[in-house]
Amino acid sequence: MEKKSTSGKTRYTAAEYKAVRPCSRTALSAMQNHPVPVRTGDQTSEALSAFRVYLVARDMKANTVDKYLRDVKHFLYFNQGRDLDHDAVACFRDYLTDFYEPASANSMLAALNRFLKYVGREDCCVHVLRVQREIFRKESKDMTVEEYQRLVIQAEKEGNQRLAHMIQTMAGCGIRVGELSAVTVEALDQPTVSINSKGKIRQILLPDSLAEKLRVYCRTMGLTSGCIFVTRSGRPVDRRNIWKEMKNLCRRAGVDESKTFPHNLRHLFARCFYEKEKDIVRLADYLGHSNVETTRRYTVTSQMEDCKKALEMGLVVNTESVRPETSGSSGHRKGRYEKKPEAGGTGAVCMDRDWKKAAGNTMGQYRPASGDASGTVQTESGHKWKQGGRASEIKNSMT
Repeated sequence: MEKKSTSGKTRYTAAEYKAVRPCSRTALSAMQNHPVPVRTGDQTSEALSAFRVYLVARDMKANTVDKYLRDVKHFLYFNQGRDLDHDAVACFRDYLTDFYEPASANSMLAALNRFLKYVGREDCCVHVLRVQREIFRKESKDMTVEEYQRLVIQAEKEGNQRLAHMIQTMAGCGIRVGELSAVTVEALDQPTVSINSKGKIRQILLPDSLAEKLRVYCRTMGLTSGCIFVTRSGRPVDRRNIWKEMKNLCRRAGVDESKTFPHNLRHLFARCFYEKEKDIVRLADYLGHSNVETTRRYTVTSQMEDCKKALEMGLVVNTESVRPETSGSSGHRKGRYEKKPEAGGTGAVCMDRDWKKAAGNTMGQYRPASGDASGTVQTESGHKWKQGGRASEIKNSMT
C-alpha cells in the first residue's frame, strides 16, 4: 500500500523500501560506497567533502565523522536523485521507522538534520522519533556476569590472552573500545589513567586486581612501554578487529552473538557498579558522562521480574476474608433479623431492615437471621433494638 504525504505526493511503497534496505553488512557497505546520484546542477559531492571538513574542524573523532557521512549517503542513495524537500526526508524517516530500531533511526536522522542545516536546508529537517524511556531492557541485549566469565575463560583456553585481557579491561574499567589505547605500560604505575575522548579528559582508576593482571601480561608479552594492546607490528589494535574477534569467540563460548560486542562490556560495568554502590553521580564520572540522564540508560535493569517486585508496595488490599454486607435481591445493608417464633408461628419480613417476627406475636426475642448473637432484647414493634453500640429503629410496618 502506498503512503501519502501531507502535500498529496506519493511516498514509497513497502516494496520500494525493501529494494533499498541494506540486508547485510556487505550490502550496507556497497550501498554506502555507491556513487551518490547527482542531478544536473547539483554539487552533492562537493557538499559532502565540505561537510567532512566542517565536522573535523569541530574536533569530532574520525569514526564519528565517518558515521555522519555514511548516514547522509544512506539518505542520498535512498532518495535516488529525487527533489530534496521535506516530504523526501519524512519518507526516509518512515523507511527508517519500518526497518530499524528507534535508537538507530534517530541516530541517522540526527546526522541527516545536521547536514541539511549545514547546506542551508533547515526547511527539510524532520523531528526525530519520540521514544518512551524504557524501565527495563530486553534480556536479549544484556550480557550477564556468567556469560562474561565464559567469554574470558574461552579466550584463555584458546590461548588468546590479548583478547581475554582486553575484555577484562573494558569490563573492569567501563572504558570504550576506542579508549583501550590509553591503557599503557607506564599507566600501570600511576594512580590514575588519563583518557582523552570526545573532547573531554577524564581520569579513571584501575582496580588493583586488574593492574596486577596487566603487569603479568606485559611481562609475558615482553612489553616495556607504550600501549599494552597492540598488533604484531606494534600498532594499537583496531576496534573492528576487536569486534570481529569477540563475535568469533562468542559462538564457541556459548554466548548469544547479539550480546557480544565491546560496548556491552561498558554496560556490564555500569550495571554491576550501580547495583553495588547505588551512586549514579559517581558512575557518571567514571563513564565520562556530562549528563546523568545519559547514565540512566546504562543502569536500566533487564529483569522484568525485578521491575514487578519493585511495584509491590502494599497498595493492593487482600479482601478474601471480608464478607459483603448485602444479601438477597433487595440490596439492603446487614443481614435479616428474625424473631424466634412461638408455638408454630411463621415469620414475616419487614423490608426496611429485613427483620422477622413470629406471626401473631407482639412480644418476643429478636436476633439477626445470620446467627450473630451480639445482642438481643425484648421489644415491641416501634421500640429500639441495639447491636454493637448502634441503635436501629424497628418500624411499625411489621405484620
